[in-house]
Amino acid sequence: MSQPIRLTKIAETKSQKGRATFASTTIPAGSLIFSEEPILTMDATSETPHIDLLASFADLPQDLQDLMLDLTAVDPTPFRHLIWKEFDVRTNGGWWDIAQKYGEHTKRVLTAFNTNAVAQHLGVQTAMLNHSCLPNAYAAFDEARGELTVHAMKEINEGEEICLSHLEGGALFAPMKERRGVLVLQRGFMCLCDACMEVEECEGREQECLREKLRDDLRNLIDKYQRNEATLMMNFGKRGHGGLDPDFVTFLGEVAAGVVELMEKLGLATIDNLEWYQYVFHWSRAVNDDEMAREYQDKMLRVVCMCAGEDSQRYHDMQQDASGAKSAAWNKIAEVRPEHSRGGRHSIMKTAKLGLAEEDEVE
Repeated sequence: MSQPIRLTKIAETKSQKGRATFASTTIPAGSLIFSEEPILTMDATSETPHIDLLASFADLPQDLQDLMLDLTAVDPTPFRHLIWKEFDVRTNGGWWDIAQKYGEHTKRVLTAFNTNAVAQHLGVQTAMLNHSCLPNAYAAFDEARGELTVHAMKEINEGEEICLSHLEGGALFAPMKERRGVLVLQRGFMCLCDACMEVEECEGREQECLREKLRDDLRNLIDKYQRNEATLMMNFGKRGHGGLDPDFVTFLGEVAAGVVELMEKLGLATIDNLEWYQYVFHWSRAVNDDEMAREYQDKMLRVVCMCAGEDSQRYHDMQQDASGAKSAAWNKIAEVRPEHSRGGRHSIMKTAKLGLAEEDEVE
């Protein structure tokens, strides 16, 4: 089992971000920085998750309650309608009614949880990590251990701030203004990370910022993949086995591999984006490119190891499953692999540029 590095130090920043966590020593990529049991967990399957959360807060020891109340909390206006609906109070009563029923700290508890929780779990140390649109660490909840774990996604230098990303799915690939909008709406704060401030320093000329240009290329490739995959599936549905053209399948694999290349170049390859590795794996298998399939199976394992650790249940499960991740999409393709693709082998990719139009090439 990886051993956690002696943590980090918490200090006030000179920026508007307030407190932050910094590496007290150089942290190698893939290292477990720390793990902790969450002090609060929201049950997404409950009909009253916020009420349950408040009940759990009331059961905490006083010292943990004090720590919780000391966390950053924001104006709850963007998401208060969800809370009011659950509490079944009239909007004209507002937070006063809620506080009368559930305690004076109700608003702060709920907003602090919303701002700082990771995967519906709140850990005190994890909450001290600020958000970044170019994170150098990844937080995950290990179901088997019942702990939040934070791993280094790349080497973190001594004195460097340790940051997570609170953006989900494709939002991390969006332009700066869209990323900030999502964070304000979902988390209640304006992002002041280095990546966003870099764009501001370009005086609004986002295309002049290299990282934003790479994000733009990434979005274009994702759009290209989704449009062509939809075309493939539509034709497959009409033609049956004969509709699965191996050249077109190879092309899809090339585009997906280009997405992976850009994600890795930006340092955004995480468990949350594992589907793109799976796409290359699936399409490679569909055209008998077993070498490429094995390569991307290994890449998936490395991503999971980097984000969750080699001792995590997820990494163990993937090791046990020799085919990588058995998604519904792969099962469908495997069952209907066309006869004309079984006899020969198509190379899914010699380089990420193969099969892409000139304007789509990755530099």
